[in-house]
Amino acid sequence: MRKKKWLIDAHNLMHQIPDIKGMLQSNHLEAMRELCRRVGKACIAEKRKATVVFDGVPLMIPGNYAGLKLLFSRERTADEVIMSLMAEEGADASWILVSDDREIRHKAFYHHVEILRCRLFIDRILEVDKAQEIAKGSMPSPKKKAPKKKVKDPGAVENPPTPEEDIDMFLKLFSKDK
Repeated sequence: MRKKKWLIDAHNLMHQIPDIKGMLQSNHLEAMRELCRRVGKACIAEKRKATVVFDGVPLMIPGNYAGLKLLFSRERTADEVIMSLMAEEGADASWILVSDDREIRHKAFYHHVEILRCRLFIDRILEVDKAQEIAKGSMPSPKKKAPKKKVKDPGAVENPPTPEEDIDMFLKLFSKDK
């Protein structure tokens, strides 16, 4: 079975990533490129494809973004484009919606499309970034935890008495011949 593709509400996701959100006012195009770079890396890492839906008209976004298909809503809204894709035949087997937009998530639920909240998707992106930094050697690899020492049970007896020894001890303690 093919892996489901991510269907990404671009501007909704961009507002959830702090450094990209900061870029939106000063350099919107660069913010879009950065989102595409990060999603592209996640696509490679998870061997998955993604469709990223932006509001507005197509902009020149130079670069090769592996596994990405970029859609621009043109005269519609990105939400309308996403909802129309989820309404298509077989959408439930094709898509994982990435959005925190309540209306879109409601529509996804109605069409049985899997939903991935932005925070969980961002965590995946961060894991990919961290793994790449470790591979490059620019970040120390996480130390493996030493196995915990086995703690002895204070009530445990090293050489427990056998049932016969228990009976002998019991007879000595409670016999009338003290």
